[in-house]
Amino acid sequence: MTAIDVARKPWLVERLSRLLGGQPLLVERYLNQFGLVLSPHYVAEIAGAPPGKDPIFHAVGRCPVCDQPVSTWTVRASTQRLTTNEFQVVTRAEGTQGHASVNPVLYDVTGCQACLYVSSARSEFKSETGSDSSSPLADRVKKGLDGARAERETVLVEIPFESLFDRPRDLTSAMLAYQMAVRCEQVKVGFDVPGSHMRLASTRFRLATLEDLAGRTDSANETIAAALTDVRDAYSRTEDPRQAAPAAYLALAAAIRLGEASVASEYLQVLRGLEKTLQADPKLKSSLRWCSQARDLWTDWRQGQ
Repeated sequence: MTAIDVARKPWLVERLSRLLGGQPLLVERYLNQFGLVLSPHYVAEIAGAPPGKDPIFHAVGRCPVCDQPVSTWTVRASTQRLTTNEFQVVTRAEGTQGHASVNPVLYDVTGCQACLYVSSARSEFKSETGSDSSSPLADRVKKGLDGARAERETVLVEIPFESLFDRPRDLTSAMLAYQMAVRCEQVKVGFDVPGSHMRLASTRFRLATLEDLAGRTDSANETIAAALTDVRDAYSRTEDPRQAAPAAYLALAAAIRLGEASVASEYLQVLRGLEKTLQADPKLKSSLRWCSQARDLWTDWRQGQ
C-alpha cells in the first residue's frame, strides 16, 4: 500500500477513522496490516488490540520561507527504544511504557503547504509561541526556493499534500517528502548556506534508510553515493574538528556501504589524525566517538570480506 493508493481512496480512510474512534494510530496500523480493504472483521481485530499510547506530539510552527503556519509532528524520544544504522539513522523503534512503536524518521520531515518548503530540520519551523520569529534564510535564498517550487510540485501531481505530511504516514509518503526536502537543500547548497552540505547529506541518508526499509536497495545506493559527495564537500569546507569528525565518519560509512575501499581508507586516516587533535583539547573530547565508531565499522567490514 502506498501514499498514492491512500490518496485515491480518501473515503475509505475517513470511514476507517470513524470506525476506529478517530484514532490515527489505529488507522495507521489497519492500513499497514490490511491495506485498502474494508472489513468489519479486520476493524474488530484492530479495535480490540489497541497499539498503545500515542507517542506523537503535534505542534504549529512557522515556515522560515513564507512565514505561514505549519503543522509539525514529533515522536517523543522518551517513548521509544531506538536502533540505528551506520549512518546514525533510526531503522527500528520499539515503544516503551505502553506507547506505540513509531519510527521517528517518518515524522522528522516537515513541509509548508503554502510555499512547499520542506526540511528534515524541524528546528527551522520555529514555534508560533516562540520569542524569535525571524527567519535564518536570506531573501536571496527564499527567492531561489520560490523559483524552484515547480520541481517540488511534480511530487504532488498524483498525491495531495496532506497524504505526505499529515497522518497516517507510511514509508512511501515519507520517501516522497524527503525527496522534496533534498530538492530544497540543493537550492540552499547552490547559495552556499552555511551547513547546507551536511544537512543535504543528512537528509539523503534518511531517505536512503527508508529506501532500504522499503526494499529499494538500488535506489538507496544511488542516494548514498550522492550523500558521499555531500559529506566530502562538507569536510573540505570546515576547519572545525567538531564538524570535520562526523563528516569524515559518514564519508567512511558511505564508502564502505558502496564498496569503495580506497575512499574508506582515506577517511579512516583522516579520523586518525583528527583523533589526536580531539584528545588534546578537553572541550573536544565528546567528538572522539566518531573516531572509535569509524574504527569499529572499518574492522567489522574488513573481517567480513
